[in-house]
Amino acid sequence: MPRVSDLLDRFRPAGAPGPAGAAGVPADRRVAAEDELAPIFATLADVERECAALRDAALGAARERTERAAREAADLIREARDDAEVIRAETTARLRAVGAEELALLLARAEDEAGAVRARAAQRLPALVERVLAHVRIQLSVLVGDDAVPAPSGPAEAAR
Repeated sequence: MPRVSDLLDRFRPAGAPGPAGAAGVPADRRVAAEDELAPIFATLADVERECAALRDAALGAARERTERAAREAADLIREARDDAEVIRAETTARLRAVGAEELALLLARAEDEAGAVRARAAQRLPALVERVLAHVRIQLSVLVGDDAVPAPSGPAEAAR
């Protein structure tokens, strides 16, 4: 819809007041402004194209860097997983070796303790056997009499 000022512009005099002059055409300020600014906009169009080219180049570079970074990240992750497997295997081997050493130590201690128990048992066994035999003889002599119980035959019994 036209504005009021646009309607009134049609009725303004074309020239200065005074004697009649050449016929005039009302001034169209919009066309005058467009004509005046056309060279500036033409120059800016080149700048806009240059900016668009720079933006496109920057987007391409950013896309390329992003893809490169993604590939490097994938490589790092793959290397880390491979390293993790190696480290896990090394740690397992080290822990098994430590466990084997501890087990060998425990076995050696157990064998020493078992040897000590065997030595004590071997040392105490003859006395215990002699005591058991003495109790059996006493029980037999009570049951059957002293004459029926055989005399001691072993070295432990002879010393008695």
